[in-house]
Amino acid sequence: MKKTHEHLRVNFGQTPFVYDIDKVMREEREAIRADIQRTSSSTLHTGLDENSLIHQLIAQYLGHDGYVETARAFASEVREESRTLAGNEKAEELDLEEDMDAENRQRQFFLVPYVRERS
Repeated sequence: MKKTHEHLRVNFGQTPFVYDIDKVMREEREAIRADIQRTSSSTLHTGLDENSLIHQLIAQYLGHDGYVETARAFASEVREESRTLAGNEKAEELDLEEDMDAENRQRQFFLVPYVRERS
């Protein structure tokens, strides 16, 4: 743009784009859905019913993403609910794996003081 006779053409959507992002996204979504449909879940956590599997996945997500206290509270809530529903039978116990990285991230977040930028 510094020399004469140089031109710049800008397309803000008034003509079709050369790269069809919508088509690429659609194809990618279809490929992922097909991959999911081909995947068998029969070998995942054998012995767990649907509710137990969902509870375990939620607890793992919470623990891994740094919501350690929330994961513990969730496990406690599931345990109490299971005891109430089971009566004398054994209550569901969630296996909370300690995610040290998540705990360290959480600890650093709460220990680092908030510093305001000076204007």
